[in-house]
Amino acid sequence: FASFSLLRQRKLKRLFAYSSIEHMGLISIAFGIGTPLAYLAGLLHILMHSLSKSAVLLVSGTIIQRFRTQTISQLRGLTVSAPLQAWCLILLTFAILGLPPSGLFFSELWLILAVTKFHVWLLFPLLLGLIVAFIAILSKIQIIGFSAHPVLAAKVQDSRHLSWPVLLHLSLIILAGLWIPLFYLKQVVSFLLQGSH
Repeated sequence: FASFSLLRQRKLKRLFAYSSIEHMGLISIAFGIGTPLAYLAGLLHILMHSLSKSAVLLVSGTIIQRFRTQTISQLRGLTVSAPLQAWCLILLTFAILGLPPSGLFFSELWLILAVTKFHVWLLFPLLLGLIVAFIAILSKIQIIGFSAHPVLAAKVQDSRHLSWPVLLHLSLIILAGLWIPLFYLKQVVSFLLQGSH
């Protein structure tokens, strides 16, 4: 329901609010399944979602303050007029959508694996919701970042100092996305080396 509601959103903050509802649904599925892998996916998803969504709402707020609108159709071509905020928004959107390298990629992957082991039929609505949310959010952020005729920024106080927490959160999300596979690769190698003795 939240994924399909994303298609109708015209305001930037409301778009990410419905995205939060979608992610709460994923977490609910994980804890509802109740297997160890699903619990791990749910806990990791809570941590990564809290980092990414707080950062994306902060950068959205600076964009709304700078351009004095949150209507998506009026926020155009921000990579030209506000490149730092625009690229933070784009990269955080990629993280929210679960693209690698982000921690949400692994939490969603583990959730899919847990659902497959629990009930395969539950995989269809889960994947449908993820695909619809991906298309809805990415199509709207693409307009904000890369559409023609960029909108001009209003004369407001510079908010580049707010980029510190955003960049810190983004770094932690990417670090988690890079560390998790290395950690599991190390575990697999040590397991294989123990089995060979």
